[in-house]
Amino acid sequence: MYKTKQCTITLCVLGLFFVSVFTTGCEPLRKKFTRKKSSDRVEVVDEPILDPIDYPDRVYDSVADYKYRFSLFHVWKKEFISSIDDNATPKRMQYLLGSAIVQAEEMSKLLKAEKRVALEKDIVGLKAIQKKIEGPEQFYNAADIKRKTNSLSQKIRSDYNPRDIEADIILYN
Repeated sequence: MYKTKQCTITLCVLGLFFVSVFTTGCEPLRKKFTRKKSSDRVEVVDEPILDPIDYPDRVYDSVADYKYRFSLFHVWKKEFISSIDDNATPKRMQYLLGSAIVQAEEMSKLLKAEKRVALEKDIVGLKAIQKKIEGPEQFYNAADIKRKTNSLSQKIRSDYNPRDIEADIILYN
């Protein structure tokens, strides 16, 4: 008796389930996956910039640029000297001396003609040292290169100090 009662209740529940599925159909699923057209879209309008930002013209100070190049020259020269003491590779030494030469050339661009010619002579001396380093290590003496570099950089430091040479710097606007 218990089994028949349980069987009838199960059949009734299943019957109601099937009836409810067949009567409603797939309408809720169809509504769920149907794309609706949106009627309340807001159009985005790009607003033009009414007050553009005016930046001031860059002020170029050739004296400050010369001082900057002068200090960078000495930094690269010190790095080069320390690379000689540390037995660095010739490629590293060429890079360091080349960077010092670049800064010296930038310094010469800011000088008037008389001082520029004299500085370019010292730059030629630095380039000669750089040429020696390009060869094999056995063909140059590290102590000799260090001595020549120190003498040239000491000459540049004394003759082209920004405080002493300020009158010979070309002023750009």
